[in-house]
Amino acid sequence: MATGGSFSARKLFTNDKEALFTIMRPIVLNGIDQVADRHDLADRSLRVTLPVIRPRHRMTESQLSFVFDTAAPKILGGLCDGVMCALKNRQSVQVENPPRMADFTHWCVAAEEAMPHWDKGEFLEAYGNNQDESIERALESDHVANAIITLMSDTFAWEGNTATLQKALEGVVDERITRLKLWPQTPSSLGKRLTRCKGFLRSSGIKVNQQRGGDRLITITNEKAAPAASSNVSISNGQFFE
Repeated sequence: MATGGSFSARKLFTNDKEALFTIMRPIVLNGIDQVADRHDLADRSLRVTLPVIRPRHRMTESQLSFVFDTAAPKILGGLCDGVMCALKNRQSVQVENPPRMADFTHWCVAAEEAMPHWDKGEFLEAYGNNQDESIERALESDHVANAIITLMSDTFAWEGNTATLQKALEGVVDERITRLKLWPQTPSSLGKRLTRCKGFLRSSGIKVNQQRGGDRLITITNEKAAPAASSNVSISNGQFFE
């Protein structure tokens, strides 16, 4: 929904006509704990940690509505200035190596000069830091990703099938973690978890390649662990390549 999507449904049950629903809206998720711990969601999110409201600053709903209504004209004016600036600059602005939400990033960079407290390049820096922290938090809450990071900490490459990888990961984590419901209990469930977390593992320098068909080999490489001159990654069965 955040980046645009569609789904179709039967328009009427008396005929075969189809209705298509297209949606693209920003979503606000609120919670005390980490809300976006799924990698695909965190990669499309802006994480905001709100400050604690001290008792002397707390307001009733009617007081808050009055303060907001008073400030609303200035807020709308600032947004209009940003939109006007973005419309003027969007064709000339170039963003190198854009993140997942490329259109959002391009639009904000195009509006940057209209923001009174933004210096050139400040948005990209702030957004990049926000993404890095979101990735770090998501990895912290993912036991499979943490186990892969531990497995590959001093190793350049590993290769094998899903069942062999599951045994290897269970060898580097605490036994209590393997008993959790969040820990994959079968090779097929581990394969799904790999698909989910390999995007964020890539940001940590670890690449996971899952082959389709045949032996369904999995190759994991760690870019931060330089291979020896004689390294030769070939078909194996759960072996490390130093």
